[in-house]
Amino acid sequence: MGNKLVMKDSIVEKLKKIFQSEYSEVESKIISETKIDDNQTTDEDRFIFFIRYALLDFFSKFKFLMPKVMDRDMLERSYIIEVLSPILLAFRKAFPDVKYMWVEKDKRSKHYVYG
Repeated sequence: MGNKLVMKDSIVEKLKKIFQSEYSEVESKIISETKIDDNQTTDEDRFIFFIRYALLDFFSKFKFLMPKVMDRDMLERSYIIEVLSPILLAFRKAFPDVKYMWVEKDKRSKHYVYG
């Protein structure tokens, strides 16, 4: 695509407004900039939905942390679960036709009935 952006300019503008806001306003800015009509199912609306929930989840990780930095001693699986999985989950909820396997072995759980 050369130097063309994949995202529409309107989405880039929304992200700029979110990322340029003061920390105390980030949460409300995410919500206000990513508002969509519930009846809309365009790819752009789905992507905005993804942005909302991925950013809100990421922001929530820092809400009560002091200082507001990620732990650099985090193990690989913890990083996958705490950082990457919520992003992938938000994307899957926005685009349910996208399929991927999680980080588990292909073992099926057995359901037991006790009684």
